[in-house]
Amino acid sequence: FTQVKNGRPRPVLVEIPRDVLGEEVPEPLQYRPTPRLRTAPDPRDVTRVAEALVAAERPVMYAGQGVHYARAWQPLRELAELLEVPVTTSLQGKSAFPETHPLSLGSGGRSISK
Repeated sequence: FTQVKNGRPRPVLVEIPRDVLGEEVPEPLQYRPTPRLRTAPDPRDVTRVAEALVAAERPVMYAGQGVHYARAWQPLRELAELLEVPVTTSLQGKSAFPETHPLSLGSGGRSISK
């Protein structure tokens, strides 16, 4: 049921075996709804982060695997160039930002040599 309630809307198959459909349901029914998971940031949080980035004296963006999941390579590059902020990536985020770009600090998290 998690797939039905969360993420990108799409068709979902819920397969219920025939023998389960014929079962008696105990009273009271012990059921807890599947929680909805947030799939996008709160717009107010985005605004706060943007304001903090603009106000920062020496900002650095740390890009991780989420950039790949979101296919956000171009927006990351555009933001870095707009704000002239250097970018480093986690090992899982490697290649999220071109290492040949002048704003690239390379990959490797805390083991960065630059």
